[in-house]
Amino acid sequence: MLFGKPTPKGTGVEIYGDAMDLQALFDLVTSIANTQRETFPTLYDFFYEFAYEVMKCQDGERIFYTDHDTKYKGFRYNWIEFILIVKYTRIFSSYANKFKQFVVYNLEYLLETSLKEYDLQGAALILDYFENYFPAQNKFIPQVSQFIRNIFLQEKTGKIRFRKISELFELYFHPISDGYNKVVASIKAAAFIKEIEIHKLSLKMPPGEIKW
Repeated sequence: MLFGKPTPKGTGVEIYGDAMDLQALFDLVTSIANTQRETFPTLYDFFYEFAYEVMKCQDGERIFYTDHDTKYKGFRYNWIEFILIVKYTRIFSSYANKFKQFVVYNLEYLLETSLKEYDLQGAALILDYFENYFPAQNKFIPQVSQFIRNIFLQEKTGKIRFRKISELFELYFHPISDGYNKVVASIKAAAFIKEIEIHKLSLKMPPGEIKW
């Protein structure tokens, strides 16, 4: 079973598991990505970025956790994109087999417990939005999430920043918001200037090392 905890500065989550756990997670997210490749290429790219971190973790190139002489491989992922991974994993796995459904529930439990472990107040705001107001569809998932991620990462670390996560989603991720429309307009303009398809456009991380 996958397990996790918030990173020390509240920037994201640390996810750990044994070889079977990590392989099951990799198989789940890549299977979802592959089924959406033709109809939803942005989602394909979004899931494969997460799968890449899982793969690097499996290769022992990320972080480790030792418990009673048992060493687990792990990796870090920022809150913004991990929340979206969990949400869209649930949406696109409704017809998955029971084992994959178990992995989905495992991810949801890991997210909820990690959010609450870091800050109950912020977790309540995020989970309320996550359960009741989150849009099921978004044509520009990677780019909009990267935009929100970059705002989040440039804020001062701590619980005040953490408690603003649901507000950031409301401002920029919901397709009927003014913020979302402005972000999408800038994404389309950037893709046009670079003469590439929108799903191939990626926003770089802010300069400097991430303060996990």
